[in-house]
Amino acid sequence: TGLAGSAATGVPAVAGSAGSAGGAAPSPVKATGGGKFCQQVADSMNNDVLSNPPENSDDIKTQVKAEQALEAVVMKSAPSAIKPDLTVLFGALDTMYTALAKVDYDYTKVDPALLQAFADPKVAAAEQDIDDYVKNTCGIDTDDPDDPGVSAVASPAS
Repeated sequence: TGLAGSAATGVPAVAGSAGSAGGAAPSPVKATGGGKFCQQVADSMNNDVLSNPPENSDDIKTQVKAEQALEAVVMKSAPSAIKPDLTVLFGALDTMYTALAKVDYDYTKVDPALLQAFADPKVAAAEQDIDDYVKNTCGIDTDDPDDPGVSAVASPAS
């Protein structure tokens, strides 16, 4: 999952996949520009708790709590150019996180109607703006075909 995460599939967001199941792990993600915010994006993508797919509700809960903590940190360092986009995206994600908490972090029990928030054009536009910033300013290629986790840094999985 990525900074904007796999919102359309309900997978927690904010971090990317730095490892891969079965096989050699890709090189760590590195920001080549953009300052503290971009470094935090890269660090989150390299964080095992945030990047490994959750296997059960306890893993999901741990991941969601870590991602919620990261949201606050990222918002403090976010550049003004994308802060409104992060606010929109994190608002949609927080709605999902609240719904998950109410059903003990069991995705199968979350009302599918909640996913409609991620289909909102404002959320899609925010995701695209974040993706563009991460790619063009941070130097993190979100379309890297060799690392599917990187491609999720700022856009939902389809």
